[in-house]
Amino acid sequence: MLFLESNLDAPDESLALDEALLEQAERNDSNQEWLRIWIPRTLAIVVGRSSRVADEVNVELAESLHIPIVRRSSGGAAVVIGPGCVAYSLILDCVRRPNLTLIDAAHQFVMQRMIVALKELDARIETNGISDLVVGDRKISGNSLRYRRKFLLYHGTLLADMDLDLVDQLLKHPPREPAYRHRRRHSDFMANIQLPSQVIIEQLRSAWICDEICRSVPIQLVEQFLRERFQNSIWNLQR
Repeated sequence: MLFLESNLDAPDESLALDEALLEQAERNDSNQEWLRIWIPRTLAIVVGRSSRVADEVNVELAESLHIPIVRRSSGGAAVVIGPGCVAYSLILDCVRRPNLTLIDAAHQFVMQRMIVALKELDARIETNGISDLVVGDRKISGNSLRYRRKFLLYHGTLLADMDLDLVDQLLKHPPREPAYRHRRRHSDFMANIQLPSQVIIEQLRSAWICDEICRSVPIQLVEQFLRERFQNSIWNLQR
């Protein structure tokens, strides 16, 4: 698996890069898989592909604070990303790994590998809900996926040192929630793993066996998806 180091750390650029890597994998004949990790430098609200922005986001507050709202191509509810998050993306080959064509199996496969990586740092980490990583009953990581014909994109965030009170302010209570949440507000439901970002990154690289580093990105595809989706207000805010 290739490990991608990239300086495209603006939220819209990073979502476009995820989509570009998935598209590149679909177009090529190779079975190359990727792990990409990035640390957001600025705050953003990332909503799911089918999210109704007004139902999930305090839009007026986000606009007053100049925090962008960007729509990802995968499912799930809105999240806040920014400094204090470690974001990761996987491009996985469903032809080589046919079990991943089943959604539950794909979640299980990735979550098991993430547990292998992170339990060495904190033995309390386990899974809960569909695709959450938790410590006790508090969520430290949320994840979602998107399928193409041959490959899938699996991406998520790990809370290292995030301002959870700000999440309370920016996001409304989600329209859907896992049973273990019990209607708790965001800051009571979520928790930071309290580990240095670089330590987390090295553990993930090791667990996913990323021996080779790639520093180039499909920039033309990134620019295309920025125009078509991630810098397009109709795409980001239409629902």
